[in-house]
Amino acid sequence: MKFFKKFDVTKVKALSFDLDDTLYDNHPVIKRAEEIFAVYLQNRYHLPPSFGTDSFWSAMKLAEGLRHPEFKEDVTKLRVHTLYEGFKALNRPLPQGMKEAEELVAYFVSIRSKAKVPDSSFKLLSQLREHYPVAALSNGNSDLKVSGLFNSFDYNLRPSFSGFKAKPHADLFNAYASMLKIKPENILHVGDEPYSDVHGAVYAGCQCAWLYRGFAGDSPGFNEIRVLPQVVLSNLCELKELLNISTFRDKKLR
Repeated sequence: MKFFKKFDVTKVKALSFDLDDTLYDNHPVIKRAEEIFAVYLQNRYHLPPSFGTDSFWSAMKLAEGLRHPEFKEDVTKLRVHTLYEGFKALNRPLPQGMKEAEELVAYFVSIRSKAKVPDSSFKLLSQLREHYPVAALSNGNSDLKVSGLFNSFDYNLRPSFSGFKAKPHADLFNAYASMLKIKPENILHVGDEPYSDVHGAVYAGCQCAWLYRGFAGDSPGFNEIRVLPQVVLSNLCELKELLNISTFRDKKLR
């Protein structure tokens, strides 16, 4: 644990967490989901294994993102449109159009949500919730009910909910503060991503604990940092030490 700015634990009244690569290693989950989904598409539509290379789908995703800038706030919608337009570009339009693309992406989301969340993360969240309200603030589309994390949070805020803009925009942080009737400075946000988590939290006025290199050690490092957080963590267990958790028995907002 290393401090870069003054950290005032007495101001902390609520906690927020990023999900992917903060509470669990997301890379193998996504890799496996992509592999399973590719086979699923091949079998369902009788496609050759070479149908639609990775570079093709990456290019389609980029093109759709540029065509629809609003999709940066909703990764699920971006994937739906990428799939729909991709099949059209390959002269294999989906029989039921956009509705079918939405069903396919719903299946993908169900697979990508099967993260192997370690017991240590469940235990930590449970302990923290004895003292603070805890929210999931994620730009991703992982389903908390599938991952098993649904009951580990008091709040679950995403850009796709109620028209919020994605981190690093302040929307999610401000919405959480408003729900609790507190100031952003009363939130300690924990995340692995230098831009969306650190930059976002700091510029929203929150305090920030950056999980350096992420849960599995392969998230971006200092070369990607734009603003400094209050503190850098080498692992999530340091949060209890940071918050002097044993001395704040009655802090949780009711």
